[in-house]
Amino acid sequence: MHKTKGVCSSSVDDAARTMAAAGLVQRLAARDVELAEHSLATGAVAARLALQMGLEPPEIVEAALIGTLHEVGAIVVAPAALDGLGFASASEVLRVQRAERRAAVALVRATPAIADLADAVGSVFDDLVPTLTARIAIVADQFDYLTRWVPGQRGLSIGQAIVILERHAGVRYDRRVVQALAATYGSAARRLERQA
Repeated sequence: MHKTKGVCSSSVDDAARTMAAAGLVQRLAARDVELAEHSLATGAVAARLALQMGLEPPEIVEAALIGTLHEVGAIVVAPAALDGLGFASASEVLRVQRAERRAAVALVRATPAIADLADAVGSVFDDLVPTLTARIAIVADQFDYLTRWVPGQRGLSIGQAIVILERHAGVRYDRRVVQALAATYGSAARRLERQA
């Protein structure tokens, strides 16, 4: 690693990447606070899972950034577009989701410090995900989505969410990532369930 004025260059790069991502999430929060909170929580869960899996620091940062950035397309494609669909056909919902994905990829690609993450951010919405860090972000996204309070709807317990993700491990979700999720959050879930 190169040193720049006493600071490791990868640390400087990680700081620049984190600041760039924070700028996009701040723009997202101006449109939809709950979606921005979900994005930040997804990034935090992704970082914990990457750490649990023994990934190197740059990969931990990458997993966290992909998780944090996966919803930024809503800056361009208003989240209300999905809400406004009501009982629209599955193809109409898919059309709006694809537009959001394309917008996320374009926004990330247009941000120099994080442009290299654009394809990974886009792949969070795909069935075939090439990188481990993006597969970590997918599990983190679903875990936060399942456990989050949604307006008018209570999230699942941590234990219930883990069971659902384990049921789909090896199909939609990377089995190793789901195992890391269970190892990271499973004991907390059991402790909370004993207290209830």
